[in-house]
Amino acid sequence: MKKSTIRNVLKRVALRSEASLAPLESIVTDFTPPPIIDTSGMNHKEKLVVWRNGGGGFIQWCHDNVNLAIYEEGSDIPRWIPMSNMPKKKNPLTDRSYQDCWDMQKPILMEALQMHNGRFKYRLIVLCWMRGDGKCERKGTKIIKYKWLS
Repeated sequence: MKKSTIRNVLKRVALRSEASLAPLESIVTDFTPPPIIDTSGMNHKEKLVVWRNGGGGFIQWCHDNVNLAIYEEGSDIPRWIPMSNMPKKKNPLTDRSYQDCWDMQKPILMEALQMHNGRFKYRLIVLCWMRGDGKCERKGTKIIKYKWLS
């Protein structure tokens, strides 16, 4: 492939990737998340029934089982935090919190993991990590966070 063709493709990708998040944010404001069920008193078989319920079940599974490595402001060492207890403190550069990012992904998960008659509607789901939030780049001993593009 020629260098000029590669440059043109990269320009088009860059233009698309810097699009506004306004459409996504409008979906989030109209979205009512599925209720979180207290599964602490359930046995494993009962939990599997709850977790195998499309997007709502996946959100519940994440709430019950997933821990994320979160870098607090100014720290080089991550802290493992359950998704049920994501930090709500907003980053001054992005004006978003980790909880905001998780809440913005829930309507997408509900749509992508729809079920009809016990079967998933879609066979292939491609999810991409949003630019900016939660990503960082190491520069020497300093961690520089990318600015949110909107």
